[in-house]
Amino acid sequence: MRAASKLSITYDVHRVEFPIPFPLTAAEVDSVRAVRRAGGGSAADVTERELTAIATERAVARGKQLASSFYACAEYHGQDFGGGVMVDDPAMGRLLGPNLTTGAGSRTLTYTAADWDRMVRHGVKPDGHASPMPSRDFFSMSDRELSDLVSYIRSLPPVEKTVPAVSLGPVSTVLIATGRFPLSAQLHPTRHEIAHAVLPPPDVPDVTLGRHLAQTCSGCHGAEFAGGKIVEGPPRLAAGGEHDRGGAPRPVGPLQRPAAAANAAVGRPRHGKQGALKPLPIRPRIPGDALSRPPPPLPPPSPCRSAS
Repeated sequence: MRAASKLSITYDVHRVEFPIPFPLTAAEVDSVRAVRRAGGGSAADVTERELTAIATERAVARGKQLASSFYACAEYHGQDFGGGVMVDDPAMGRLLGPNLTTGAGSRTLTYTAADWDRMVRHGVKPDGHASPMPSRDFFSMSDRELSDLVSYIRSLPPVEKTVPAVSLGPVSTVLIATGRFPLSAQLHPTRHEIAHAVLPPPDVPDVTLGRHLAQTCSGCHGAEFAGGKIVEGPPRLAAGGEHDRGGAPRPVGPLQRPAAAANAAVGRPRHGKQGALKPLPIRPRIPGDALSRPPPPLPPPSPCRSAS
């Protein structure tokens, strides 16, 4: 099947609705009212408008933390979310992250919660066609996390910029046609029928939280973290991996992905015999060191150009 034929396929995705932002929980409302009483006011004076404003403020803060420390949104959509470069290579083509702000040229200005769900967690555009969005990293994202991200994005200053559509190169066209570059819409584990978790796992240092945090690693390292080739890069990297001396992977375009994703599974050599890495040590739990504390932001990507 030709690449154009595969890209013309439409996908039926379930319709999901969730609030943007998520309202305060009953416990949070009680806390707000208790603070009002402690200040000499009346709990009855707390209006719905105030509660909505507090809920929005908290959602924006959570969304900012997710965007800067967990999901690599800015690397795809730019630091201002007005558009960024995912791939720009003569052989692979141009894949630009669209403008997500509320300014002119925004691709998401009229998006509903269901549209955000289809695009982010399923890799399907509102019209039903597959998107290049790397949604396999976000299949397990909860409703509240997605709602928080949208709340944060909508709080950003509007950027007036129209980002060009995707333009495939000769190599990416062949990879898509032969199935070696599957889009996220083709990989969805339940064929787009899934009961998304409403809330993320509790901040408890256990396997459940670890599995949830590791979801964004699966796009490069695979669902079982066994590693493998990443075909989205330039041809020399998609073909198997070119490394600098000492086994260090060379930079790959703006995202700097390694040619072949390392085997991240504990107890397995991850870069062959010569460059084998030991399993990462588990950081001991420090009393009072809450997991809910925001982690430091990711460093900005090093400036480099994709190989041609």
